[in-house]
Amino acid sequence: MLTAKQFTDALARRLKTARKIDVRQSEGLKPLPAAERDALAATLKAYLGTKPSAEMLRRLSYPRYLQLYWQYAAEKESDIFNGEISLNNIGVALLEKDFSFVDYGKHPELTVLDTYRVLDDHPHIGDGNMAAVTLNEEFTDVDLHYLEMFKPYRLKLTLEEYHQCLTVTLGYTHWQFLFCEGLDASSHDYMQTTYRAKLTKDLRTLWPDDDLKEFFALVDRAG
Repeated sequence: MLTAKQFTDALARRLKTARKIDVRQSEGLKPLPAAERDALAATLKAYLGTKPSAEMLRRLSYPRYLQLYWQYAAEKESDIFNGEISLNNIGVALLEKDFSFVDYGKHPELTVLDTYRVLDDHPHIGDGNMAAVTLNEEFTDVDLHYLEMFKPYRLKLTLEEYHQCLTVTLGYTHWQFLFCEGLDASSHDYMQTTYRAKLTKDLRTLWPDDDLKEFFALVDRAG
């Protein structure tokens, strides 16, 4: 299991070896701004159908640990591509499998939502796509889901494999759809053909000598 430092160090190494990218990155434990907190509350109210409690919001508003955005500096706008990774300190706890920050006995409704919008969301796109994490009943491990406009698709990945994919893709837009269960046939075919070809081309543009065998072995396993 990666520690948070190992994970961010792996991202930093990838960034240093990438070709022609513009990077914006911020690190550090900063409180969630009031506007973001209020937006999160409104989103959760729509998602849950009820107003989230102050305690739930407090736990969901853990400070941000890392925000990373990068964009390939192509000469033609049509050739631009990008990626983004967000990691809040709840996500840091997940990396280290420390679930002690929440009292699930008092708040069983938090099983999913305590780890809401933790990893690899895309606020710059504004499309509501993000990863969500569900704790199992014993609170010893997690299941992963990808939310498209808040519709959850289970991901055929362990948390460790998810982090492995993140260090390969650096959060390249929508890569999670390669691992989603329950996609309709046309979306599945598009992801496995057109999207996969573009992803391969773009990653090899950034890292021409990179070996993607392990990543695509996971893709093929997910089928």
